[in-house]
Amino acid sequence: EKINKLNTKHSDLKAKIHEKEKLSSHCLLVPISQFESRIMQLIGLARNSIMYLSLAIHFEERKRPNDGIYMQREVPLKHNL
Repeated sequence: EKINKLNTKHSDLKAKIHEKEKLSSHCLLVPISQFESRIMQLIGLARNSIMYLSLAIHFEERKRPNDGIYMQREVPLKHNL
């Protein structure tokens, strides 16, 4: 009985692996109009994020005391090679 259970479990696992391999080879087809719509939505989200970040930085800078004492700090930039 245990051997039958193990064989059943083994065949189930093999079937799941086979199904996963089949699904991994599928391509996703998207119409150009839907692709362009999603890209424009992503651009809008990125633009809004940059605007909100800019507003938050402006707000934080206005909260600083205006005594003229600042410590400069260099920010490293990411370079793509």
